[in-house]
Amino acid sequence: MKKLKLKEDEDGNKVTDVRGIRSACKVMKTRFAKPFEGVQVKIPYETGMNPYSGLLDLFEKKGLITQSGNRLKYITQDGKEILDYRKNWGAENLQIVMQEVSNPVNTKENTETPAVDEEHGDTDAD
Repeated sequence: MKKLKLKEDEDGNKVTDVRGIRSACKVMKTRFAKPFEGVQVKIPYETGMNPYSGLLDLFEKKGLITQSGNRLKYITQDGKEILDYRKNWGAENLQIVMQEVSNPVNTKENTETPAVDEEHGDTDAD
């Protein structure tokens, strides 16, 4: 791990004064992660860590959010399109994607009746 200076404001624009810490982490060797992968975590002094940090990159790698020109596009389950620049993808949009990923809508109706377990079901045989 490395501790670096964060010289960006909330919007991602470069500034001259130090606004927080950038922590650069690099996985060297493990059974659970790909070796030599690196990530930077930005921790501003005023607000602390962003709970949505890194989600946009994750959703892009999974193919949920695609690039359309110089903007990023996500199509909701309702068919609504969210199209915005990378810097403008904030907590609101990421929360919509997270909710849809964690609670997918079941598109086909379950018309079958659940099977009854005869061994553990109620029987009147005494």
